[in-house]
Amino acid sequence: MFKQLSNYALEEAHKNALRLKLDQDFIKILQKEMENRGLTCQKTSNN
Repeated sequence: MFKQLSNYALEEAHKNALRLKLDQDFIKILQKEMENRGLTCQKTSNN
């Protein structure tokens, strides 16, 4: 789905999605793609 997105852009999108508290389904999609690429990601918190 995000094959043309660089690792850096994917990480930034994830970080911004968390910061902006975007839809959890969208964040999960970003996290799954990061996991597929072997990247680490900050998990969402419910705090």
